[in-house]
Amino acid sequence: MKIEYQKPWFLKPKLTQPQTNFLTRGNFTISISFQIGKDFKKDNKIGFWGIPGKNMGISYDYEVDLFVFEFWTKNENEEPKFNCHTYDCINDKILQKGLNITIVYDSEMFYLYKDFKLFDTIINSSPLVEDYINEPIYLGCHNMDSINNLHKCVTEMDVTHFSIFANDTNVREIEKYIKKEINFNELINRDEIYCCYDLSDVNNDEYLIFDETKNLTFLKKKNKMSTVGFELIKDKLDIVGKGFCLAKWTQVTMHLHNGTTHSCHHPEPHKVGLEEINRNPTALHNSKIKKLARKEMLNDERPSECQYCWNVEDNSNSFSDRVYKSSEPWSEPFYDEIVKSDWRSDYNPKYVEVSFSNTCNFKCAYCGPEYSSKWMEEVTEHGAYMLSHEYNGIRRLEENKTKPYKHTEHNPYVEAFWEWWPDMYNSLDTFRITGGEPLLSKDTWKVLDYIIESENPNKDPMDLHQALYQRR
Repeated sequence: MKIEYQKPWFLKPKLTQPQTNFLTRGNFTISISFQIGKDFKKDNKIGFWGIPGKNMGISYDYEVDLFVFEFWTKNENEEPKFNCHTYDCINDKILQKGLNITIVYDSEMFYLYKDFKLFDTIINSSPLVEDYINEPIYLGCHNMDSINNLHKCVTEMDVTHFSIFANDTNVREIEKYIKKEINFNELINRDEIYCCYDLSDVNNDEYLIFDETKNLTFLKKKNKMSTVGFELIKDKLDIVGKGFCLAKWTQVTMHLHNGTTHSCHHPEPHKVGLEEINRNPTALHNSKIKKLARKEMLNDERPSECQYCWNVEDNSNSFSDRVYKSSEPWSEPFYDEIVKSDWRSDYNPKYVEVSFSNTCNFKCAYCGPEYSSKWMEEVTEHGAYMLSHEYNGIRRLEENKTKPYKHTEHNPYVEAFWEWWPDMYNSLDTFRITGGEPLLSKDTWKVLDYIIESENPNKDPMDLHQALYQRR
């Protein structure tokens, strides 16, 4: 599989698995077969696989012509310690020819193999730093998103094999499997395999590869979540218009308890009229106000409600959230169809956040009656807290006609949601339920029942792991 320059791939656990880096759990074996062609585009220091932050991984430094294995550990005082080991047994000619590097760790010692022959042992009984726990493993770089170019270590590379074992596996077994002398089922320790990827025949660089052993991980190209990716996305957006943002189509937060909606956390949520949802339930996202903003975006104009992003873009060299949100996996793939769409058309969002009710048995200090029924009960009985301003009062809600429906009342916005839901569900990528307290809403359980019992399940990578999001 060809990994392009500045478009590394990353390995992560599937959402049904603990979201921790496997290498932090104890003994492990990690093996990679790769080649760096003579004409491949690369930095002066290149990373073959790596964990970002306090970098861990293997790399090659062309300035000193040395192969590098580095990692960070904790000493007895919990202080981080950098460990860096360099070798001259691997050079540019060997990289061009191709090789396998296997690292075995038995909790006391690292064993380093080049083409399955031991070339060093490193005594280490100290645990790895906790920085690695929630980080993915990257192929083709060390730390793509670092602001320090020296830490990125990016390269173009061909990878034919990548595997991780849950113990200090016999390197001979791995060699036989990689060289196809035995098949997977013949591996003695196959039950200890965490993931195993044969990438020798994969040519489609957009192909999502799931591990074929226990279905625990996925490997995917990370070509949008980097500064290089953001620059590309910004250029594409600006071709359409200086105010164009995909989130206005692909993303929505619906506060069904008071009938408001928005596609971004910066603009104030706006009220959707009952006549709109009666005529068109998708107006919960495709409201008149939002469609007019889409029209402006497609006409090279900047909607005033998005002033936050315009301030960022006009007064700094930073990327605005317009770029970040358009780079998301639920936005960027739909660029072409959105550009060609009519602003009047309804569009099913890919990222949906919904609040069915403000029902909540807490009244956290940073919350308020709009999102907590307990707060609503208290300020209704005793009035707002009179600080330097009126804190947690309901006057603003009454003036804006956004006072929440009680969960015991008929709510036409929730009714519109359920009318739209079967169609919306089929195109979802990510779905979140907020509140209130989501678990106190009967509609939360209705969503889960629908997903479980659906005869036509969503075949896209819907993020069920994040289906419930409790406010905190």
